[in-house]
Formats: sequence, C-alpha cells, structure tokens
Amino acid sequence: MSSVAEVRQAIGIDIGTSNTRVAVFRNNGPEIIPDSEGRRSMPSYVSFTERERLIGWPAKSKITQNPENTIYGVHRFLHPASEFKHMAGDVIPPPFRYTHGQSVLIEADYLGMKRRFQPVEILAMILARAKRNAEAYLGSKVHEAVLGVPVFFSFHQRNLMQDAAKIAGLEVLHLTLAPSAIVNAWLWESVITRKKQDQVVFIVDLGARSLNVAVATVEDNFAKTIAVTSNQAVGGDHFLDMILQEKVDEIAQKWKRYIRLNKRASQRLRKACEIAVCDLSSAEIASFELDSLFEGFGGLDYQGNITRKKFESICQLAAPIMEESFREVLASARKDKDNINNIILAGGSSRIPKIQEIVSKFFPGIPLTKSLNPDEAGAQGLAIRASLLCRRGGKPLHSRDDFFSLDSLAQSIEIVGPCSKQEILSRNSVLPNRSHNRIRVRGKDRAVSVVEGGRKEHESSRLLAEIDLTDLKLPVDQEWVELQCDFKIAANPYEATCTLTMGKEDDAPSIQKALVLDGALSPEMLAELRTAARMDDQADEVEAARVTLRNDLDSRIGFLLETVINLEPSERVTNLQVSIEKVRLWTDENPFANAASYRRAHCDLDGFVSQLDNFKAQSLRSTLESKLDGLDLDVQPSPDSPTIKPPVSDFDVATEKAAASSGRTTSEPDHGHNPTSKDEDRGIDDLFPLSSTPYKLIFTDANFERISIFLKNTNLRSWSKVPRLYTVLRLIDQLDALETFLKRDVTDMWFPFDGTTFPPSFQQTARTQFLDIQSVVFSKGFKLETGSERKHAHFSRDDTLPFTSIAKLGIGSYGVVDKVMSNTTQREYARKLFRRVKGLRQQDVKTFINELTVLKRVNHKHCVELVASYTDPKFFALLMGPVGDYNLATYYDEASNNPDRLSLLRSFFGCLANAVQYLHSQKIRHRDIKPQNIIIKRDCVLLTDFGIAFNWENLTRGTTTSDSSKTFVYAAPEVIRVEARNESADTWSLGCVFLEMVTVLKGKTIDDMRHYFWQRKESHCFHANRKGILVWIETLQDCVPKSDNVALGWVKSMLQPDQAARPMAAELAESIVETSTRCKVFFCGLCCYQGADSSTDNEDDGHLWNEDSDDDF
Repeated sequence: MSSVAEVRQAIGIDIGTSNTRVAVFRNNGPEIIPDSEGRRSMPSYVSFTERERLIGWPAKSKITQNPENTIYGVHRFLHPASEFKHMAGDVIPPPFRYTHGQSVLIEADYLGMKRRFQPVEILAMILARAKRNAEAYLGSKVHEAVLGVPVFFSFHQRNLMQDAAKIAGLEVLHLTLAPSAIVNAWLWESVITRKKQDQVVFIVDLGARSLNVAVATVEDNFAKTIAVTSNQAVGGDHFLDMILQEKVDEIAQKWKRYIRLNKRASQRLRKACEIAVCDLSSAEIASFELDSLFEGFGGLDYQGNITRKKFESICQLAAPIMEESFREVLASARKDKDNINNIILAGGSSRIPKIQEIVSKFFPGIPLTKSLNPDEAGAQGLAIRASLLCRRGGKPLHSRDDFFSLDSLAQSIEIVGPCSKQEILSRNSVLPNRSHNRIRVRGKDRAVSVVEGGRKEHESSRLLAEIDLTDLKLPVDQEWVELQCDFKIAANPYEATCTLTMGKEDDAPSIQKALVLDGALSPEMLAELRTAARMDDQADEVEAARVTLRNDLDSRIGFLLETVINLEPSERVTNLQVSIEKVRLWTDENPFANAASYRRAHCDLDGFVSQLDNFKAQSLRSTLESKLDGLDLDVQPSPDSPTIKPPVSDFDVATEKAAASSGRTTSEPDHGHNPTSKDEDRGIDDLFPLSSTPYKLIFTDANFERISIFLKNTNLRSWSKVPRLYTVLRLIDQLDALETFLKRDVTDMWFPFDGTTFPPSFQQTARTQFLDIQSVVFSKGFKLETGSERKHAHFSRDDTLPFTSIAKLGIGSYGVVDKVMSNTTQREYARKLFRRVKGLRQQDVKTFINELTVLKRVNHKHCVELVASYTDPKFFALLMGPVGDYNLATYYDEASNNPDRLSLLRSFFGCLANAVQYLHSQKIRHRDIKPQNIIIKRDCVLLTDFGIAFNWENLTRGTTTSDSSKTFVYAAPEVIRVEARNESADTWSLGCVFLEMVTVLKGKTIDDMRHYFWQRKESHCFHANRKGILVWIETLQDCVPKSDNVALGWVKSMLQPDQAARPMAAELAESIVETSTRCKVFFCGLCCYQGADSSTDNEDDGHLWNEDSDDDF
C-alpha cells in the first residue's frame, strides 16, 4: 500500500558578508524571495536605536547616521576568542564597539540600554528576518532551510551557523559549501536547457571578503565537488580598502585630518566609494561629493573621483593570489587546465571586467558561463538542495528524479597524541566517506584527540573530540603500539555523527567514539539566547503596534477635519474643529509618544466622532423638517416626538444680518457652550470703535481671520468669505450693499478697487468713501501677495500667516514644498519652505538666497513665477505659481492612455526648448533639468525648482567645475567627470527628457528604456549608456508614428559626448519651430509657434471677421 509523503516547503538562505539572499524551489524552478521592500537582496546589517531594531536596507541606511550601533560583517566575528583577529588594522575599521576577552561580544545601545550581543545572535536576527520575508512571500510557515557556508568556515563556525538558525526558529537540513550550491544552480539550468553535462566545471566565487574556488565533475545529472579551496586575502572589500586607503591618505595630506577618528565621516566616505566603484562598471570615471565631511572640523567639503584605470590596476594586484588558488585546487583535483570544460563565475565581485579578464587569461579558450546571475546563483542552488531534501520519501518533481550533488570536505581530520599526529581523512575527500588507517600511540598514552586539520602550516588545529584509551589496557612498558582506526563520516558532517573505532589487532578490545558535531553552544546558552531573541521580537512588535496607532491617528484626524469642514458652520462645529486641531498639533509635536498615549488620543477622537454623528443627525432632521413643512398634513405631534421648528422667515434673516452689522448675535446665550475665545463672546465690536476715525484704524490678517470666523458662526457663510469687503462697507455704513457685491461675484480678490469696478447700483458718494478708506484693509499678507513687485515680508510670532496649507507636494533636506491657498484671494500657490533651525549652515542660507535671486530675474511663460517671499520664526518661504496638475514623470502615464494628452505632450518639445533658451539668454543655467522639475498646468508646461541654478551674469567666464547637479541620471558626462562645463550641460539634460518623451510618444514606457539600459550597463544613467542610447533610438525609429522620428534627430544632437557639438538652446528652439511649420506637426505650443501669430497668406481676410461691418457680434 503506497503512501503519499508529506510535501514540505524549505528555503535556501545564502547569508553573505554584505548581503543575504533567500530562494525557494516552486513552479518547477528556483525563485528569489524579495525582502519586505521588494528588493531581491537584503543587506546583512542590523541597526539598533532607542526605539527599534532595524534589519536589512533600513539598517544599512543608518550606517552614516548611527554608525556606533549599526552592525555588519558579522561573519568576521564567528571565531573563538583565542582565534579572533582584531580589526583595528582595517583602513576603516567597523564603527561599532566589540570586545574579545573570553568570548567575542558586540556592544550596542538599544532601547535606552547598553546591550552586549554574541555574534551568533546578530546572525540569528538576520536569519529570522529572512525567514519572516519568506513566510510573507509564500503565505505559509517556514521551518526548514539549507544554509550556504564559505569554504574557509571551520567546524566551529559551521556549528555557530546551525545555532543561529535554531535561535531564529529554523531547522537546518544541510550546510552546503558555497561552490557546491553554485554547481547545483548550474546543473539545474543544464537539465532544463538540455545542455551537455558530462564535463568538468571550474567554479570561481569572488565575494566581499573571500575567494572560493572549486572543481566539480558532472555526469548524467550527478555533480560531485572534488576539490575546494579558499583565500581570504582577496575580495571586493579588499579592492575597496585599497581605494579607501588612497582617499584617507589624500585627506590626511590635504587637511591634516585623520578620518578614522570620525566614525560618521569614515562611513560616509566608505559608502561614497562603494557607489563610485559600482558606477565604474559603466563609466570611465566615477565622481562623488561629500558636503561637510568633517562636521567637527569646520564643515569641510570633499570632492573625489575614481578612474576605471586606477581601479583595474588595483584589481590586477589580485591576479597572483587568484592564480595561486587556481593552481592549488587543480592540483588537489588532479586536473589540468585543459581538462576544464566550463568556468562558472559567481559572487558580486565576479562582475568586475578586470576579474573576468584575469580568469580568461589563466584559462585561455575556455568559455565563461554568464547565464547565471552571479549574485543569486548561490541562493538558487541552496533552494534546489532544500527542495530535494524536504521531499525525502516522496517522488521528486519533473526532471529531478536523478538530480543529485555531493560536497567535499573542506578541512582534513587528524588524530593527535602527545607525541604523534596522523591524518585519517584528507581535505577534499568526497562525502560521505570512510577510511581505514593504522595509527601509532605510545603505551603510556591515555587519550588521543580528533582534530580539524588546518590548511596551512601556521594554522592551529581545532579540537573535535577526545578519545579515552583507558579501556584498551595498552601495555605501559611498550614504547609504541599500533592501532587500527576506522573512521566514517556522513554526507552532511555538520548534522550527522562521525564514528571512530579503534582496537588492537587480533580481535583485541576496541573503543567506539561518536563525534556529534551538532552546535557550538551549550543547551543552556542556546535556551538563554532563544529567550532573548523572543524578547527582542516582542519589542519589535510593540514598536510596530505603536507606529500603526500613530499612522491610524493621522488618518482619522485628516478624515474628521475634512468632514467638519463640510458641515454647516456653527459655533459648536467651530469648537469641534478647534478640538480636533489640538489633537493634530499634539500628534505632530509628539511623534515618539508611547502606544498608551496614542490610544488615549484615539479615545478623544471617538468622542469627536459621536459629536459628528449628532451633527449629521441634526442636519438630516432639519432637512426632513423642511420637506415636511411644505406638505399640508394635519398631524398632532406625540409627546415623545421632536418639536418641528417653523421655517426661517425673511424677517429672521434680516434680523441676523442686522445683528452682524452691530457685531452681536440675536440668539439667546448658550450657557453650556464653551466658546473658542473671549473675543467671540463679545463679538467684533471692539474692532469697530465708534469714537475712532475710520482712516486711522489698522486691520491685521489676524483681525480678518477673526471677522471671518464670527460671520461664519452667525450663519453668514457667504459674508465670511469677504472679511475685507465687509470691513470697508461697515466702516462707511454701507453693509446693505454687500449682497449686491456678492451677486456680481465681487470679492476680496478685487482689492484695490478703482472707479470702474463697483456695481452700477453703488452710489457715487459711497464709491468715493470706499476708495478713500480701502487702504485700511491692506494688511501685511495682502501687500505681500498683491504688490506690483515681488515683495518680501517678515511675520512675527504674533502675526497670522495669510495662507492655508492644502497638500504636501514634496519633502526636502531642510523643509517641505506644499500647496497653499491664500486667505485673501483664494488663489493657490506652491510654497517652498527652508527650515530656520539652530546650526543651519551658511550654505543653506545661500541656497535660499540663490533661488530667490534667480526667481526674481525669471519672467517667462514656461517658467514658474515668484509671487512673493517671506520669513517667519521657523521658515524662509518662497511663494511660486502656478501649482502644477502633474509633473512630467507622472504625466507620462496619463499621456500614454489619453490621445489628447499624448498630442499635448508632443507640443512640449518647443516650449521646453524655448524656456531653456530664455534662461541662457538671462545668463542662468538650470543645472537640474529632469521630469520631476517640469510641471504641467492645464495645457502649459513649465520649468521649476531653481534651487541649484547657476547665475553667471556678473562673471567673466561661463564654465565651472563646482556645485554640480545632484541628479546623476540626467547629468551630462562632463558633470559626472567634474570637468569644466557650460550651458550645454542643460542641453544634455533636456535631451534626456526629450528621449523619454519620444519613448512615450512611440508607445513604449520609461521602464522599458531603463530596463534596456540596465541590461547593457547595469545603470539607468544616460551618461553611462551612450551606445545604448543610439541602439534605443534605432529601435524607436521603427515604431509608429514615423512623424515623431524627427525628434530623435534632436535627441542625437543634444546627447553628444562632446559638449561643443551640442546645439545651443536657441538653435534648438528655432529648429523645432521650423520643423513644425514644414512638417505641419505641432512640436511646440501655439504660445511659442511664431508662424501661428498671423496667416501665412497675404490675402485680406478682414471680411471674415466683419471688420467692414459696423454691426457688433
């Protein structure tokens, strides 16, 4: 009777020095499991803060902000304290604290306490997060895993890996050598693609801190790793260290500063060099800038660059070390270079072209396998092994029936006596294995040791077990006794047991000793660390719950405020709005309050929700009553029925307006009501004293806000929107005319009035009085916004800002950009805020002043306009208009699904070129042209964000090599190389935008183009994809509509590497207009189309416009 085996899911985890990758075998193939942020790798980083524990990408982002408590490279700490190598000799040592007394401990400040962690705990945290990511991805629990280990790991280090997995809640099915995992991935691909498999493959796995090399034989879906070796003297981090050493020496020589003493500065430098090295794969030179690198030494800025030639010379230094490892592993495998059929490259550093050149030079004529992703091959191979092992007893799927692979032993195993040492299993022995040896001991020996042999003479042997020889009763008087040793080891020596049998010849007594290599920590220590891990997990859950409460609180506050605004105005509604605003203010000021405080705030909101429900019920009842009032029903109300009030008469409305004229309400005082201020108790009479001369009164923005609230609370909603008009008419005793103004849509926006803007029925005497007195309502906010020139004002703490924030448009380094509405004119503006904080650098103030200066000089229909600027106790502020409906990056998606918007997108070529040529004519370079800095308002496209624009009006030359743009994707090659550049750098950036626009017009997406660039150069940057751009242009030329191919010609000329070969913006704008006229395709808007101003024919068309007729239209 057959039984169906239980099918379990197991994962493969490749936990490296720099990154961790997780994979699972399903859907008949290995899949990489993304992390919680959707990325295919997770940095092996853990960061501790006062409130939470971060793992992966969030932790790595803290390395420059919180270096003392961000842990990485934990593999280097998995040693016994006696073997630990101190890292003070590193070019830039780890910034976190650690000790290595009796054991290695890592120190960090976590949750307000100083904590000490064993390295295995940090490793367990990374594995636990990998497990959680896998469970979220698969939708089921994961309990089993296959882990990858470097070749150089000792038994002790492998056992610590197992212990870390147990702490993380994982059962380890197998610990697989990294090269063997890579062979698994290659073998699986060969099975699927039916490649020739009977061959000898050579594996080169170059990671961050080690080189793993192996030889494997493959025959009929069966892979056997026959030799492995490792060298920790070469790796990606070693190349980086050499570059860092050069930069450290340069900084020391230039500024006499030793950067190793500044942990934050050293980590910023390391991070910048890492990014620059990655950029060198697609560029000849990689540049970087570090503002205020030495904050403690006067804020010195550092600019550096790395050339590909220099980096290749550093990589070339690794050639002798790599070749030595190649020869060593070939000798162990008893193979020659000619026996190798294929070379598999793996590890992130194997992508370096110079490394591939070194390998190809050593193995001339042998192909390098590049079909595997070098970063992910290890995790994929581990997932395949996990899938095989977790289906024990069941039939494997598809073509895995005979798929199998064997590891080899990375270290030798020896038996050591007081005066003897003998190898019983050599390194690179294929597992499982069994050996028969004869060993010699002295008759007086009472014990021997089983040790893990070192690879080099200077490496100490590591003890695996002690075997007591007492029961053998060896003859003490005999100097040497020969014993038979039978040693057996399982396929997975790190899970199974190793058995050693010893005995004298002729069936003499024997001893059997089991070597259980299952963990390096004691059961008590393991239980203690598991408990600590659970407590840390609970702390994470508490923090996650607190953040969730905070986010929910923000959402509820926003919903309630929106609901209150839409209610019929009254004093009770105003009070409710004020109460909700108080909760919002408290929430903003207490972003790190505990969960209990946030729950209390939620309870307050629950009470507000009840009040809102009552308001809505009353509103519904009033609506029902008004409808019932129109019906002729002879119904007597019951005692329990609500009394239906009579409808409000015209007399009542007149009475209310008369009350507003005097500043008092006609309703009875509500003693249970808690007014928002004392001013509302007494109305607004104090603003209009009868004894004062109206001309001498001064009204502030705060006064108008108070008048508006008062009118709203007295049910005069329409009047509340025109507090300035109300004020002037009241001062000249003409409030009866206010309704006349409102019926003709005359509002506060009409100030200042002249003799032609009054309603016809407004008497001449009243007009004269109005014009004479209207200046009293020209408050600071009014003058700021409606002045004839771009004004600047300062608002003190006592002043009311005349703007209401509507939405947040973006967040910058020192403030935000939001959309605001004027309380005076109801117009909308974009407001850019620069925080005025203590310690703000002079450079930040210069940034504000620079953008203000540039905006004051800009006056063009396709550039945002400066409306005004102001300062208050917290911010510098710029008001600009208009506010865009989209930026160009989001407009691409809108245009691709809408033919009308696609046609409008086509017209932006000429408008943008016109805007750039205007800036250049004003001696202004934008320096950050990109889709995010281009907005669309209705059918108009505008350039915005002049924060780093360069003004060379008063300079004698037009090039610079400093203050380059920070947006490297669209930056010109000369900007990346930190070379002299001029306005043609803007032309390059505009050409990048033009290429994106043509891509959308041709029916492609920006993601298509970027994916194509990444496949070629692993970079989205245009400057790194010059050849890719030309091929992409050829691809677009074959797409419809063909009429847009002319735009590709502009792109080609604009994206010339030689800046002198690029067209000037004025030439480009002229060419676009000429092409539009010739091709009858509008590549520019009518606003910039010179030929659209008049007819191209000379015929008199006046009769068409009735110019000869005296009749009016």
